[in-house]
Amino acid sequence: MPEQAKIVPPEPDGFLPLLLKDFQAPDASFQPDGEWESVYRLFLIGILDAPQYREWRCHPAGALRLSRKPRPDGNFVLQVEFMAHQSLEAHARSFDYMQAEILCADDDASSLLRWRRLSMQLTPKGEPIEGTKLEINGEVTPNGLVLRYAGRERRIKAPLPITCDWAIFDLVQRLSQKLGEQPLRPSEPKPLLEFALLEDLEFLRTNHRIFASEPLEGTGDTGRGTWNVEVDGKRFRWRRFVQFGDGVLPWTYCLDEHHRLVLAYSGMRAYLYDPTAESAFPFGRDKGHGARDMGGERVG
Repeated sequence: MPEQAKIVPPEPDGFLPLLLKDFQAPDASFQPDGEWESVYRLFLIGILDAPQYREWRCHPAGALRLSRKPRPDGNFVLQVEFMAHQSLEAHARSFDYMQAEILCADDDASSLLRWRRLSMQLTPKGEPIEGTKLEINGEVTPNGLVLRYAGRERRIKAPLPITCDWAIFDLVQRLSQKLGEQPLRPSEPKPLLEFALLEDLEFLRTNHRIFASEPLEGTGDTGRGTWNVEVDGKRFRWRRFVQFGDGVLPWTYCLDEHHRLVLAYSGMRAYLYDPTAESAFPFGRDKGHGARDMGGERVG
């Protein structure tokens, strides 16, 4: 009887050496609670099956651009621009595209106040595909939130505070800044933050929590529960937070010594800090179709 093929399961975070192979760590100073812009490259991560082994693959699939601008009243506006291929193939016939303008409170949760989101599908030339455009406006109320789209209004009861997936990119940076050099204790089950999540500024997910996790480091010392990640002689030690909650897969957020978010990943998606990902937008900065060009009343 022939020997049965042995399937070797990959490590849960085994894609990191592949993802970080050409990563250029930013060394400039960063002020999380100030005005900034960050660009991330979106990767789809998965496992390539073979008869006797499994190996990771990471495929560039889009880009995310976030900018933050404080207001005189203490709140701030987040501008979001997101683009993703609809296919893993390089000749993808269209893109998912979204732009949003979000007014957030300057609190621990980057709580939502008001927002506008425009989503559509685009051709490879950056032209909107007819019939795919959808605009959503919303605001938080004392009892939850209100969504307005397609001539309808939907009121949803929800616990406060409410934030969104894009605002978490902001709040983990300010959380890290607030903690400073304070050592985190991942073994303690108490969350650092609790909130409701409005995924994609449309879908409510409750009971979300952020916890401290062990740092990501490349010292080779795995006896303390830390990660041993070294790529091409480069060693990484990043503060990490993890997010758990209803309706979404857990997220992990990695921040550098300047409290800049450099990596976020969950399930099959990963966002890696990469200013060169600006070129992934097929239509360029000056041809956006979203919040910067929607007209009408601005949220901020």
